[in-house]
Amino acid sequence: MTNASLVGVTVPIIAVILGAVAKGEQPAGLTYVGAAIVISSVLIALRAPHRQPAPAAVDEPARSRARAH
Repeated sequence: MTNASLVGVTVPIIAVILGAVAKGEQPAGLTYVGAAIVISSVLIALRAPHRQPAPAAVDEPARSRARAH
């Protein structure tokens, strides 16, 4: 999961907060539950160890040609 995708899933939470502050809207109770699930998922994704990409395989005939020159 990339940082851009993590930001993308938090945009609805920011929108709910702005709606509550700017327009005085009252979110439903399940909105808070959903926000908690999204925030905890983002935190888990941020704490997960990042895998290193596997090294590229080198073609054996290409190696032998490189030594011959």
